[in-house]
Amino acid sequence: MSGKIKAIAAILAVTAATGSCIFQNNPLKPNTPPVITAYSPTNNSTTIYAPAASVTFNVEAVDSDGDELSYAYMLSDTCVASMDSILATGSSAEFQAVNGGFYCIQARVYDGASYAYRNWYITVIEEHNEAPRIVSVTPDIDSLSCLIGNTVEFRIGATDDNPSVLRYTYRVNGVVIKNLSTSPIFTHRFGENGRYDVVGTVTDWEFHVSMEWHINVIGDPDTVAPSGIYDLEGWTGIQPGSIQLRWTAPGDDGNEGRCLAYKVKTATNPILTEDDWLKASIKYDSPEPGIAGTVENMTAVNCYPGTFLFVTARAADDFGNLGPIGNCIRLLVRGYDASGVVTDAGTGEPLEGVLVSVNMIADTTDAQGVYLLRNLPKYSEILRVKDENDPGEPGIYYDISRQIDEPRDHFTLNLQMMPYYGLVSCNDNWYEDFLAFFKDLTSTTGLYTEPVFYGWNHWPLKVYNPPMIFREVDLQDVARGSMASWEAGTGLDLFVEVEDPALADWKIVYFETGDDKHKTKTVLENPDGTPLKKEVWIYLENTLSPIAIQGHMIFAHEFGHVLGAKHSYDTGHLMVGMTTPWVKDPSEDELRLIRVIYHYPPIWRSDWIEEN
Repeated sequence: MSGKIKAIAAILAVTAATGSCIFQNNPLKPNTPPVITAYSPTNNSTTIYAPAASVTFNVEAVDSDGDELSYAYMLSDTCVASMDSILATGSSAEFQAVNGGFYCIQARVYDGASYAYRNWYITVIEEHNEAPRIVSVTPDIDSLSCLIGNTVEFRIGATDDNPSVLRYTYRVNGVVIKNLSTSPIFTHRFGENGRYDVVGTVTDWEFHVSMEWHINVIGDPDTVAPSGIYDLEGWTGIQPGSIQLRWTAPGDDGNEGRCLAYKVKTATNPILTEDDWLKASIKYDSPEPGIAGTVENMTAVNCYPGTFLFVTARAADDFGNLGPIGNCIRLLVRGYDASGVVTDAGTGEPLEGVLVSVNMIADTTDAQGVYLLRNLPKYSEILRVKDENDPGEPGIYYDISRQIDEPRDHFTLNLQMMPYYGLVSCNDNWYEDFLAFFKDLTSTTGLYTEPVFYGWNHWPLKVYNPPMIFREVDLQDVARGSMASWEAGTGLDLFVEVEDPALADWKIVYFETGDDKHKTKTVLENPDGTPLKKEVWIYLENTLSPIAIQGHMIFAHEFGHVLGAKHSYDTGHLMVGMTTPWVKDPSEDELRLIRVIYHYPPIWRSDWIEEN
């Protein structure tokens, strides 16, 4: 960052503070960027005089997602280049002129995932400013002749009491060709006979000085076009949105010499006629032409990923003559690759022979459960997973139909399939099937809220199990037995005891007074909504469920809540609510539930799971 910018940065004042940039809504939904609704100054260009003048900038913004917004003001010599520095945060800032120059102030409003911006362009003029002085010019004569098709370089050498503010503008026959550039160099190709007046102007934003050249262009233009490109070939690129092309260079005149440039175009239909050519899209970054016979290679980017395009290439010479339309080829644009591992959500073991598909692109998992979907198009939305070999027969796992975000690069997506469990522990036949039971106990039925579950982001859970003797019963030991019943039944390492409560993910808290219900509470959450800290509250004087008598059942029930299970409606389950459970240990249905939660990602949606 230049010294003058540092000097200005030192006196920018912050007038409003902002909170954290947290994407607050549902992280599973697409983000809508903030919108700037008001700003001042309303003019985007302002001139002020140093050192006394100042400008105050303000922006107001809204966010349709309700995200918390933060603000930043950036400063640079030009808004086109990357910004030099963050000068201030807040909804407004004061800019005081110190040194002369041209500056860009950019206000940004962030919502944690994207930002909106507003640019102001500030010209600072110092008092007692001296006009720039021209000390050299190229060409060093003001009248000259050149041949048609030649390129001439023009240059103005100038000095000023503040050279960094100088900008250069060039006009050809009164038309601005290069405007307010920091570079004093201008090149121009004269493609037609005649007289041209070239005027170069240098400005310090207060004074302007100019140099004028008179160019006489003579000679005969080139009317012979390059030959056509008939050996164009290509293949899918490496990066998403790219294709690779190769052809043999024609010449400037037919197959002789070196042409000026290549024009490569793409379309969704074949490019066979001049009308097709005019409607096609130009692709930039074509190579610098070699002499006739050179093998040319090109990577065309910014194509629509995962789709087919028609491509053709033509050569152009110094006088704009285009070679004829050559061969037109059809290519698959590099799409996005999706890969991952499909596992059994009950055991964590990989599943072989599972069909994973997006649109018409499909793969079957190998012995390690791995799938690979190549060249997915940008518009991909739904990923489907099935284990049925016969479409008419249900598989042994629930199907998956998962919406995916619009891809921006290759991505990995691991998938967990829930076994098609039956219900074995119900007394009241409350639930139709295991999926209904599963959604109910994870509160992801989706009837009133989003069907999203926020679970622990790690296992095993660290627990603080404090010593407690109550009416000659060792409750610490009873709690250990209840934890063991969940671990033995699931076959999983769910808990590990720690001696420091500050290190625990959850802890048991005993209340020696009060006849309240035992309960489990989430006391802290991570920014993504997953639990960070939980507590199990045990009331020693509770008379409805006496801890000294029913301790094992009470602890096991509350620990089920810690693991992520809500209340069941069926009396055959330990997690039954509104009444005392008939069983003291977790049932097979509940053990299966926890196995699935354990093997699922921390955040998932129940509407990903479908009936077979």
